[in-house]
Amino acid sequence: RPSSVDKVESEDWAPTVNLGYQKSKPKSEASLQRDQRMKLKEDKQKRHDCAETLLDLQIPDKQS
Repeated sequence: RPSSVDKVESEDWAPTVNLGYQKSKPKSEASLQRDQRMKLKEDKQKRHDCAETLLDLQIPDKQS
């Protein structure tokens, strides 16, 4: 059974934050370029979706 948060004297208690690990590793150049490509792709997709919606709103529905 895990110890309570306030029972730091218990033998079961262990810290779970700041265990000596850095928050993240430095990103490689390839990783940074991949992130940039993904952001550009997402932005392009959003612009495409917006343009498509605007066109749908401008073109009258032929079924009416």
